[in-house]
Amino acid sequence: MIRETLSLLLSAVLPLLSAPAAPASSVTQAAAPAALSAPAFDDFYAQRAIWDQNPVDETFLTSIRDFSAQTTAGLLTGQENACYSPASLYFALSLSAAGAAGNTETQLLDLLSASDVDTLTQNCGNLYRVLYTDNEVGKMQIANALWMESGSEFTPAFLQTASEDFYASLYTADLDAPATVTAMEQWVADHTGGKIQPTIQPTPDTILYLMNTIYLTDQWTALFDADENTVEPFHCADGTTPDATYMHRKTLSSFVRGDGYLAAGLSLKSQGSVTFVLPDEGVAPADLLTPERLSAILAGGTEEQQKYGHVTWTVPKFSYDSKLDLKPMLQACGVTDLFDAERADLSDMTSLKPAFLSGASQQTYIGVNEQGVEAAAYTELSYAGSAAPEDQADMRLDRPFLYIIKATNGTPLFIGVCANPT
Repeated sequence: MIRETLSLLLSAVLPLLSAPAAPASSVTQAAAPAALSAPAFDDFYAQRAIWDQNPVDETFLTSIRDFSAQTTAGLLTGQENACYSPASLYFALSLSAAGAAGNTETQLLDLLSASDVDTLTQNCGNLYRVLYTDNEVGKMQIANALWMESGSEFTPAFLQTASEDFYASLYTADLDAPATVTAMEQWVADHTGGKIQPTIQPTPDTILYLMNTIYLTDQWTALFDADENTVEPFHCADGTTPDATYMHRKTLSSFVRGDGYLAAGLSLKSQGSVTFVLPDEGVAPADLLTPERLSAILAGGTEEQQKYGHVTWTVPKFSYDSKLDLKPMLQACGVTDLFDAERADLSDMTSLKPAFLSGASQQTYIGVNEQGVEAAAYTELSYAGSAAPEDQADMRLDRPFLYIIKATNGTPLFIGVCANPT
């Protein structure tokens, strides 16, 4: 039996194997994404109209948070620098679900906590339009692309769903050709601000790459003053104390005294906020990286844990790349048929059978400095209020900590560990 595999490249990659197809001399675009524009930074009426026209179910947002907690716990160890974009994987798997059938579709829907593909697709489309930002202050851009081996075909229904609901570009090409590999690698670089430049290594049997990227760049609502920076030790888990450059400021905002951690957020101008999670003394980041504790953190803590007052910030500047193998985590989460040549059912995506997923990986970049954040995905949660300060918090991030970049509606775009900022 000829075995076929599916491969997706996320902001990162999930690869379909098939019989050799006729070679193509160039890349052909089978479908272009639906047109989409973003309002100006200060056009609040247009922004409000987009939210009103694209309602995102609260149950859908809860599903994404649950998915984020479950998958993050299966990927991050807390012992080293690592950054993961649950939103990127969620969009890629949702697009895969739109092309799946039978038990393969059921397993994907179970992991995504979705009742059916139509509802999932509608909510993904609405969330895409709500999150999309491109203005003079920042960007929050999600991109999807599918590259199919020449001689293979997408089903008409999937072609329409991918381009209109997931804003995907669809191409056919000789995937083994060096020019095609270069074009795919350049597509990822172009859609991540040049921060991610993957090395794609197709096999002779690969017939499809499904790629998703998320790129964010945004400014802090209040910038850090570089003149106030200090150089101080960072206390790593292994006992080493490398020097790090720390940024300083004070805010009046909400924070959470949770079970074993202190969490507070810094808002961004265009999108949302970055929540920093500082484990208590004697608590390791790994102790917080369980589905239950992550769910509590993503939910913002209990009412008793939520505080309001003066927050003193000591934040290290940091930037790093990371790469994660997603296959073991996905299989542990119940997505098994998709990786099985005998059981995978992607008949709603392509007429080629059998087609299965051969691998899944994700590459990310995160950078935090005085001006703001640049990442392969990003989110913000703003806090505002006029109540009198009732407490204070010292967010001194001089030991390993977690960070969560959320969208304004709470969608977790990035979750990461900073074990060493240097």
